Parts: sequence; C-alpha cells; structure tokens
Amino acid sequence: MNQSDLQDLIDNAAETLEVELKDWLDLKDNICRATLARHIAAMANHGGGYILIGFDDTGRETTHPTFDAHSYNRDTVNAIVKRYLVPTFQCEVAVAAATASEVAHPVVWIPSHKSVPVCAQADGPHDDKGRPQGIKKGTYYTRAPGPESAPITTPEAWRPLVHRCVLNERQSLLGSISAILGGREETPEDRLDLVSDWHKRSHGRFETVLQSAPDFRWKVPYVKHHYQLSYRIVKDPSEALEFQNVLHILQQANQEVRELVWTGWSMFYPFTRDEIKPYVVPEQLEGIDTEVWETSLIGETQDSTTLPDFWRFSVLGYASLARAYREDRQAIQENDGPLLPGTWFSPFTLIRELSEFIRHARAIGRLFSSSTEVEVMGTWVGLANRRIDEFNPGVYWSPHKSRSDRRDVRGRWSMGDLTSSWESIVAELLIVA
Repeated sequence: MNQSDLQDLIDNAAETLEVELKDWLDLKDNICRATLARHIAAMANHGGGYILIGFDDTGRETTHPTFDAHSYNRDTVNAIVKRYLVPTFQCEVAVAAATASEVAHPVVWIPSHKSVPVCAQADGPHDDKGRPQGIKKGTYYTRAPGPESAPITTPEAWRPLVHRCVLNERQSLLGSISAILGGREETPEDRLDLVSDWHKRSHGRFETVLQSAPDFRWKVPYVKHHYQLSYRIVKDPSEALEFQNVLHILQQANQEVRELVWTGWSMFYPFTRDEIKPYVVPEQLEGIDTEVWETSLIGETQDSTTLPDFWRFSVLGYASLARAYREDRQAIQENDGPLLPGTWFSPFTLIRELSEFIRHARAIGRLFSSSTEVEVMGTWVGLANRRIDEFNPGVYWSPHKSRSDRRDVRGRWSMGDLTSSWESIVAELLIVA
C-alpha cells in the first residue's frame, strides 16, 4: 500500500462497501479476532477492500489508551485468517497518522478471493448459550448495504461472487490453453499496425483536445511533459462488448483495479459530472467504423490535487490514456530544497501506474470470451534532465538525471500471464522504459 493512498484513506475515512471502519480491537481477545475474521472474509468475497482501525461508523477518530497501532501487524492478521478462514490468503497491514490529529491508525488491505470463495472454517468463541460469537463455521460472508459484513443468503448476493470465481478460473484455463495452442496467429505487421495506429490516433486526439482548451494552465508545458499508455486485447475480431454497458463495465474494472492500486480514482474512471463525463466520438478500428468513448479532465481539475487526464476506450478491446506527470502537480519541499515541476521523476510512481494500467487491461481482457493476449505500448516525453527522486523524503536515490527526453516501450503477453505474473510484466516494462 502506497503511503499517499493510506493518507487519503485515513484523512477521508468513510464507511463504504469497500471500506470498513472499526473501533480499536484487542487482538488478544478471541471475540475481537473472530469479528475481524468475519469482516476480512466478507471483504474478500466482495472483491477486496480495506479495514481502518480506530474510527466509529461516522468516520470520527476514536482513541484507546492501551492500544498501540503498531501492534496490528501482518503476522497477527494473517494468523487470524489462517485460524478462521479457508482458503487462506495474505493480507497486508500498514499504519498511517491522521493529518489533523497525528493519531496513528492501522489499515488492513484484503485482496479479492480467487477461483474459490472464502468460507469460515471455525466458530468464534461460544456464549453461555452455545452460540458462536464473531463468526460462524461453514458460513460465507460478503459486504451488504448498510454497510455490513453479512452471511450470503440470497441468489442475488451469490451472483457477483460466483461471477468473479468463474472469471478467475477462466483465466487460469486460458493461460494453459494458450500455452498449448499458441492462440490465434497474427503476423508481426498486423500487430504493429493495429496497436501502433491506435496509439498514434489517440495521441492525435489528445493534442486536439489540449489545443481546444487555450485557458488551461499547467506547471510545465503539458504537450511536452506527459506520458501515454495504450493497450489492445487480442481476440476474435467479431467479438465486442455491449456499447450501452460501457460505463458499467468501466465502473466494474475500476473496482477491480482498486484492489491493487488506490489513487483516489483509477485510470479510465467514468465520471458522472456533466463537464467530465465520458462522451462518444466516431473512430475506425480494425477496418470497422465504430465509436470510441472519451473523457477529458483537461481544464476541469485543480492541479494541486488531481491530474488532467485524457482517455479513450473502445468496445473492441482498445484503451489509451494520456496523463501529466504527478511529479509536476506542485513543488515538493525536501530537506535539501524544493523539487520543482519538470525537474524530477519518481520510479515508485512509475511502478504504481504501470501496475494500475496492467490491472485494468486484465479486468477488461477477461470480459472477452475469445481473448488470448494483450499488447501494450507506452510513451514518456519530457524526461530530459529530470533527476530521480521520490515523494517520500525517506527514500533515497542516487541523483542521476535522464539524458534522453523520450522513452518508448511495447510488449505482448497472454491473458494467463496477466493473472498469474502481472508483477513480471510490470518489471519487463520498467526495464525497457
């Protein structure tokens, strides 16, 4: 979990289906341990989320004189998972202090279930009438409106859980099948024309939209300091997503991305405010006259807190994002002086945003029954003379500067790889980038 994401969670604590707020729990108490296990199981079966400790249901901070935030650690939480839940999985635990109060709060990150839902394998401590407290053996929990962590008792509650299980299992099978059969063959020329043409067309649209916003101001010239990431899902050309469901599809993909990376909103976020909600433009892809969804935040954001994104998405399995560097939002004060926009570059931010992009490609790719691979292209401009540094002043890099102004990268991986080894894909892109 990124420190800035943690800070956002703590400073804006609010209970949702993806975020559970809990008062301080004594993890030496078996009822508290069982209660935490129930919430973890529910969050995993919901698709992943966070548990914030030290808050009431309204988001107000609570205090307890004997509880130390650092006593909540990964080993303790994962021991609870191992005791009460099956199949077992790994949670992450971090601590962040609220900006206003400086009180430290633990945050537990729970990943989504895989191809099998999470079930309680043991009861919590029994009360004097023999009833289990906190969690009940053999029960499947999920997040329910309220919000609360509740047993699954209706077909409607089971449906999204079963759907995710099937998709996860499908990706494993596709990975094996594609390794054996090699997928649908394409010539190198086909691959280059399709994804490169999409990448170039999307950048042309970005430049057009930027030119149409003459009053937009950024800390550095945006057209010379930005990056672009594009992907193409390799599939049967006749298969397409339902056009009328695109916004719902993007919302679901956004939720899946947030399991891995939390950035306030994720890439390709479908806003609903009139000024920034997605709109449709005509396009031609794979020789087909079609329409592409676009969103532009250029001129519609505050540069101290957000980014002027521009993105495009096609029901044929294409996506492209042009974005300013987070490093250019505002000057960052460091011990040896300020880091000014346009002068530095954060490797950690690069890793996080590549991970987010690959996770989005995975979420969209598995919606196509014929998908076998994904192809990625990336371009970074405005790198010349930027030095390596980080938002976190505690992280030190040798003060090297970029000698080149531009970097281009491309790669192609199976859908199975996007599920089982996305970290390796990000690493490969980093080496080239």
